Amino acid sequence: MLLSDFKHLQAAAAGEALNPGHILEIQTVPELLAWAKEKCCEFVNLFVRWLDEQRDNVVIKAKQNLEGNYQQTCSLLKGTRLRMTEISEQVGFDNSSYFTVVFNNT
Repeated sequence: MLLSDFKHLQAAAAGEALNPGHILEIQTVPELLAWAKEKCCEFVNLFVRWLDEQRDNVVIKAKQNLEGNYQQTCSLLKGTRLRMTEISEQVGFDNSSYFTVVFNNT
């Protein structure tokens, strides 16, 4: 998973490749613990940044989809033979009752 999803980890890990060889140079247990804690913190920070990027991408894509298709998709409410449940499914609502509430209030 690290190598496939986090390819940028090697370059970003404080200039140190993900190579356990550095561990062999450590002389004491406290040094090892400090190194491990530092690497864990770096990984957590990189992982959080990656999650933020993924979430932002999803939000941006959803927003673009809504902006591009909102008027087109809502035209399904005018002059169609589709049932309300079919329209609500096409525009991404799992619950047709909630869809009706949302569009009755707009």
